[in-house]
Amino acid sequence: MAYIPLEFWSELVRSGSDLSAVGHPALGAYNRIAYHFRLEAFRRAIGASVPHWPNVRIFEGGFGVGFYLQYYAHEGVRSVAGIDLSVAAVAMVQGRFQEFRLVQGDLSEQLAFPEDGFDLVTATDVLYHIVDDRRWHQALAQLCDLVAPGGALLLTDKFPREGIRQAFPHVRRRSLSEYKCVFEERGLKLEYIRPVFVLMDDPITCGAMRWLGYLSLAQWTVVQKVIRMLWHWPWLRDVVAVFLAGLQFPFEWALVRLLDRTPNLEILVARKI
Repeated sequence: MAYIPLEFWSELVRSGSDLSAVGHPALGAYNRIAYHFRLEAFRRAIGASVPHWPNVRIFEGGFGVGFYLQYYAHEGVRSVAGIDLSVAAVAMVQGRFQEFRLVQGDLSEQLAFPEDGFDLVTATDVLYHIVDDRRWHQALAQLCDLVAPGGALLLTDKFPREGIRQAFPHVRRRSLSEYKCVFEERGLKLEYIRPVFVLMDDPITCGAMRWLGYLSLAQWTVVQKVIRMLWHWPWLRDVVAVFLAGLQFPFEWALVRLLDRTPNLEILVARKI
């Protein structure tokens, strides 16, 4: 089936108002546990790169079900703006976060936000879903332009060592050099890149540490297949998912702190010069 972004994401968000609609929703409780690693990686990147937290101005590109909006609210961040392609996502989160400026729109089209920019601009698990290369370039360029001087851009992706890889209709991976080219055009410099996952997400085998990519893929294939086999019995699926995640957890916790790069999801921070 053709990938039509507006229809795809609107339908996905309508299917659930929490983490059951994003990430790997078919994996049940496993998906929710994995999101703890996403948030922990986000916190580490913020701590390393964003001073004066939480007194920052934030722009979030693609807020979805509001996972990170909830984090901002909990942390007491007052100045947050955001955009999402899905009408359903905007309708769902506006009532929960009335203090934030949240609108519906397309990151790859002209954005109308304050000219002085934001201290932190984020696009977590967003840009690789823009499969049209021209639109991807436009979206990344606009995100860069929203960063105030001295501010930071934070995003996530799985970076092939070179070129572009597309294994699914709605996922297109670009190399780190592709990102750096846009950063240089827009006056940003790469400052920070660290693992989000090594084991608890589907890796690529054409990225950093390819041997680790193959090992991670082997265990990931077993884990997700076992969990998916139990989808008829949600309670049993979640019990098994928690057990398997518990086996992986100590290894994942150690690896994301020991390794500089991963063949899996990574978080990147670029600074406006």
